[in-house]
Amino acid sequence: MQARFENKLEEVVNLKRVLRDNGFGQRLMTRLEYEGRVLDENGRNLGFSDKMMPYEPFFVEFPNELADPHVAISSEPVEILFENENWLAVDKPAGVTSVPGPHNSTDTMVNRIKGLWTMSGAENLVPHLITRLDRDTSGVMLVAKNQLANSLISDQVKSHQMHKHYIAVVSGVMTEDEGKINQPIGRSDDGIHREVREDGQTAKTKFKVIERLNNATVVDVELITGRTHQIRVHFHSLGFPLIGDKLYGGPTSSMVEHQALHASSLEFTDPFDGQEIKVESPLPSDLEALINSLKQ
Repeated sequence: MQARFENKLEEVVNLKRVLRDNGFGQRLMTRLEYEGRVLDENGRNLGFSDKMMPYEPFFVEFPNELADPHVAISSEPVEILFENENWLAVDKPAGVTSVPGPHNSTDTMVNRIKGLWTMSGAENLVPHLITRLDRDTSGVMLVAKNQLANSLISDQVKSHQMHKHYIAVVSGVMTEDEGKINQPIGRSDDGIHREVREDGQTAKTKFKVIERLNNATVVDVELITGRTHQIRVHFHSLGFPLIGDKLYGGPTSSMVEHQALHASSLEFTDPFDGQEIKVESPLPSDLEALINSLKQ
């Protein structure tokens, strides 16, 4: 694969500095040194110490990845929300796991995406999942289509610069219109649950009430950090567990067979061209039915 970049500085600097300014970390530059190459506009190989003029373009090349033959192909359909040469955003349905594991190795989102690409005739595309969702959470999932995209987006993930919004339907009527939950989360003693605990990892969640219903509240939730079960644990800690969330004490409903949680939007900066990309996913029909039933 090949991608175009340029020296964004108004001064002459070496290529290594330019790569850093374009989001290349040390690990990626080491891989580039041994596995890839950098070319100027005339196809000449560039070294890290070569001088780059202001706004001078260059091209980074990596060998194509080989698809893992051990990952099964699923023929189940995939709903595409956004796609370009480096990114794929899909709409994950509730009930489907994100990645293959011991309990399901043939029909996860990774298997379905591999099937999508295989049926379209693409060769040696490897899905790198940037955002994963719990099995019973629906909504936007972002996938990098190559190792370079996967590496370049990592800084945004680590520094919590991605804007990830969810729609949650919680039990009980919340009185605050909006707020921020700043409570550390760690593994509970049973090894299954997560819980708010002093020795846990930093976890921050913003919320804003969308609508108050009959003993329930529809909430827009923004994840600042991304701990396991973070939204579910934080709202449980406030006394407002998600409807359908049996693991964290949420009441059951005949309308949904899973926690009432949907990844509604994802916004990030494309590291290749600096463009802001926002992907949205409509609320699934079962959550719409749940909300309508609670208005009565």
